[in-house]
Amino acid sequence: EEEDFYWRLDEVTDGMKPAEHKDAKERILALLDDALERRSTEIAAALNLHDVHARRCLAELHGDGAISRKKSDSSGGRRPYLYSRKSS
Repeated sequence: EEEDFYWRLDEVTDGMKPAEHKDAKERILALLDDALERRSTEIAAALNLHDVHARRCLAELHGDGAISRKKSDSSGGRRPYLYSRKSS
């Protein structure tokens, strides 16, 4: 019998299909159009995304230069990032 080398990509980034991942990034960019700074948890809640998915999309968008991030002013503990649309 001949060996079958067929494969397909079913999912990317912990359960999100590629089209869902792309859609999530587009929705994040649209949400950040209002020039407010938001935490990843706020973005995830507003767009009904899992926190992990939101953080991964935000990291990619930041790596691509589409958004900016900075550490929040927080007293004690780990300071979360604040994300915003990059100013032109």
